[in-house]
Amino acid sequence: NITQRLIDQLPQINRNFLAFADLAPGVQFITNASGQSRLQGGAQDSRTVNIFIDGVGQKDYVLKNGITGQDSTQGNPFPQLAIGEYRVISSNYKAEFDQVSSVAITAVTKSGTNEFHGEGFVDYTDEGFRAATPTEIRAGSKTQTEDIQFGGALGGPIIRDMMHFFVTYEGKRREQPRTIAPGLDLPVSFFPPEYQGFFGPATETFNENLYFGKIDFSPTQKDLIEVSLKYRDESGEQLNSGIGAAETRTLAKVEEWRALARWEHSEDTWVNDFRLAYEDVTWGPRPFLNEDTFLFNATVLNPNGTSRRGDILRIGGGSNFQDKGQDGWLIQDDFTYTGFEDHTIKVGAKAKWVTLNTFQANNTNPLYIFNVNFNPSGGTFNDDIPYRVQFFEPFGDADPGIESDNFQFGIYAQDDWDVTDRLTLNLGIRWDYEETPAFLDYVHNQAVVDLVTGVTLNPATGLPSYPNLQNADYDIRDFISTGRERDAFTGAFQPRVGFSYVLDSERRFTLFGGYGRSYDRNQFDFIQQELAQGLATNRTFTFLNAGNPDGPCAPSVVCVPFDPIYLTPEGRAQLIANAPPGAGGELRFIKNDLKVPYSDQFSLGVRGRFDLLEAEIGYSHIESKDGFAYLLGNRRPDGTFFPPTGNPSPPFGFPPAPYGLIIIGTNGHETSADSAY
Repeated sequence: NITQRLIDQLPQINRNFLAFADLAPGVQFITNASGQSRLQGGAQDSRTVNIFIDGVGQKDYVLKNGITGQDSTQGNPFPQLAIGEYRVISSNYKAEFDQVSSVAITAVTKSGTNEFHGEGFVDYTDEGFRAATPTEIRAGSKTQTEDIQFGGALGGPIIRDMMHFFVTYEGKRREQPRTIAPGLDLPVSFFPPEYQGFFGPATETFNENLYFGKIDFSPTQKDLIEVSLKYRDESGEQLNSGIGAAETRTLAKVEEWRALARWEHSEDTWVNDFRLAYEDVTWGPRPFLNEDTFLFNATVLNPNGTSRRGDILRIGGGSNFQDKGQDGWLIQDDFTYTGFEDHTIKVGAKAKWVTLNTFQANNTNPLYIFNVNFNPSGGTFNDDIPYRVQFFEPFGDADPGIESDNFQFGIYAQDDWDVTDRLTLNLGIRWDYEETPAFLDYVHNQAVVDLVTGVTLNPATGLPSYPNLQNADYDIRDFISTGRERDAFTGAFQPRVGFSYVLDSERRFTLFGGYGRSYDRNQFDFIQQELAQGLATNRTFTFLNAGNPDGPCAPSVVCVPFDPIYLTPEGRAQLIANAPPGAGGELRFIKNDLKVPYSDQFSLGVRGRFDLLEAEIGYSHIESKDGFAYLLGNRRPDGTFFPPTGNPSPPFGFPPAPYGLIIIGTNGHETSADSAY
């Protein structure tokens, strides 16, 4: 349990209330070098967590950071001043918790009281509070740094003993130093003078505004009505990798609305809690510049005679262009009955109608890749002839955006049974269901199906265009949909059993343990990658005799001699016109009988009380299965993955011409975590 006292008194650096979840065994709150944070449990990914604020889950159904708004951001999911207390559950949840297979957070927000109460805070730091970076030492000055976090809260009565309010605001303004340095540890002098100015110190910015307001109303002693609203707004400029010039930066954008209306009615032997909620979340990074992107890579010699190859500088426009989110309504009801002696029975159901949307147009700014060592004209730094170009292409007038009107339903029953004065059993079962029409009704392009199933013949050989899959260790037909092969998963039954047994008459020592199965979900960001291939693609064209460090490609519609016109929009249009739709792009297939990820959780422990000291020792084991994974579907001409002898390299060089790779999505990810504490 994370109490208000812990939140107030323990040190932290970013006012993210989730940071204190790190106190729970097996739970990690991780902040990376860019200040972006995530929560995870055991060996599982962040996308398997869920946070319940005032009983409503904050799950992100599209992106992969677990909760809405937290994907690649330095921001906080909820104003800390509004959190009264919360609980961290790392395994064996009760049946009321859904869409989580690792860590569940249950938080309660503050309410106003009969007394007016307000508070405020300011946290500030700048470059004067830190040491200089190595780059700044060489430059003789520090890059401006500023980190301000500020906010306030106010609560009090509207009608004494009947109606109260609580409002809060928290803001964050950050200017963080970053260093842009050449790849491969090259000196800046390696580059021509016109590129040397791209290196050195730079500044990354971030702004966040968090608002929360709540009104509670008690018209009778048996009724409580609450209405709350949260708004989150984020912006800023995110720099790319260490070799990315400042002009390639990304403009960050997060906007989130959440509203909740709650009515709780109490009688002598029962309590009913009804909730109606609405959410609207947008995550939409954009490039700072809209112009061509140039990526330089090189091969350099080590002192011992070996060589290193890698990217050394990226300039021009950025590549991150996305718009993803979710919006919809939730109806949820929980009923608790205490009329049976020694039993507390709780049942509940929820229904949710939520629209998931994705738009992903990365490489809208075309990316040209140069091998700087390729110098046919005798120069020392090739920036004239690229060996590859990648760019985003929508097909015809098709809208590359994807929407899915999902329906979710869950139902559960829970009994906390005091069997004796020492033994308590917690018995629960829940079932969840979700329909994702965009996936269930998807139809693969027939030309692509004919290609990978061997119907289309190579005119030169008279053989199937892509024979590799005939002897593969999987059947591509299990991944091809005509709109009739896919059904929503109905097997998400989740038993949850726990116990506690008091070992002594003084009730100082208690043995406890449990088992639970919990289903999560497949993120829509994975699924939409298959759906998008019929609407748009990222095309890749390689140029012959242009210094390709991977070696020359076989001449085809996606491997052509370089012409300077290909550096222009007109030239890229020519490349498209000479190649069939989708050529140079990936083919993605998801297994038709896609399952839902889940975890099985076991725990056993004992807690004891020694005067003023409380101690607990325990063990937990969590296994997760059926996690989603994209795998390489390419095979060698004989259908194998690895060659019979030599280096066991994957078959990247055997695509279904003229396409790029075959990528298959399936339930192929498992984890196991054992924790003793």
